Parts: sequence; structure tokens; C-alpha cells
Amino acid sequence: MLSKYPYGSNLDILWEDDPKMLGIRLSRYKFVSKMLSGFNKVIEVGCGDGWLSKVVEHEVHHLIKTDGNPIEGIAHWNPVDGPYKAPIGVDGVYALDVLEHVDKFQEEAFISNICKTLNKNGVLIIGMPSLELQPFASPKSKESHINCKTEKQLKDLVSKYFNNIFMFGMTDEVVHTGFAPMNCYRIALCVGVK
Repeated sequence: MLSKYPYGSNLDILWEDDPKMLGIRLSRYKFVSKMLSGFNKVIEVGCGDGWLSKVVEHEVHHLIKTDGNPIEGIAHWNPVDGPYKAPIGVDGVYALDVLEHVDKFQEEAFISNICKTLNKNGVLIIGMPSLELQPFASPKSKESHINCKTEKQLKDLVSKYFNNIFMFGMTDEVVHTGFAPMNCYRIALCVGVK
């Protein structure tokens, strides 16, 4: 019997409303999967129903899917509340489309608790819509995107916690290092916890 939501409930809505966005979202996960390929233990923050997580799951040894909302089969974790209680150290954490939903006054706790979860040489990947894109976003998107950032703002935030930061931009499915103010989406690849 076919599931009511063959792609996961949120993605089925996306597929119906704006199918090209599914390709764009998948390309973000592909980028993460290549950056974390071969890592032993990785945590995804804010995975929703975990459907897109499969892209990364095929490249890492063990993926722990977490979300701040209670979802069956998904570990409950909101980094604002504290570090993840992993039995052994975590090599990588990624959060795509999460930080823009975190109140600015809680973002330091969010990043700090992820750092406490990571090994000293751990990697964090954060992806979020750019602040520059917000004038063109839908009213529904603007309502929940309370903390979008410019490239400099995102880099300044994560630089407090990591030794090396590599900034990327995205326009549709293409990840690049082009002119930051024209990026629709930004990705910070953070290496080495301070």
C-alpha cells in the first residue's frame, strides 16, 4: 500500500506547491553528504521526518537524525536546550534551514551546545536563506524566518566557536563561492572547535 506521503509529509506539500524546490533542497543535502563523506558519527539538527536525510545517510557510517519537535522514529534535540547526549564523540553536525528559525538571543546557546557535542576536530555545516533574499520571500516564509543573516554576520557568529570557516553560496542548485550579496542561500563549513 502506498503511503499517504510518499516523500514525507512536508516534502509532499513542497512537491505540490513548488516542485523545483525539491531539487534545490536535495542539492543542499548532496553538498553535505560530500563534505562529511566517510565520517563515523554525524548528527542532523532539524531533520523533520528525515526523508532528505537519506542522501547523507548513504555517505556516513552512522547518522543520528534529530528534531526539536517530537516525531516518531526521530531523536528529540534542540541545541538551544543543551548538548546532545552522545555515548561517544560526534565527528560532524549539520543544520540546514534551522538557524533562521532560532531567536537571535538563543543563537549563541545553539552554536555553543553543538560545539559541546562535537569532537575537538569536529565539523559543523550550517545552511540558511540569505538575509538579502528576504524582501523576495513569501509572507509565510518571512513569518518564520526570524534570524536570516548576511555572509559576514553568519561568519562572525561561527568564528567565535571554530578555528576555520569556509563560506559558500547557493543560487538554485548550484553551490559556489561567488559574490555573497547575490546568494539566495548561504552555507558555513566550520572546522575545529575552539
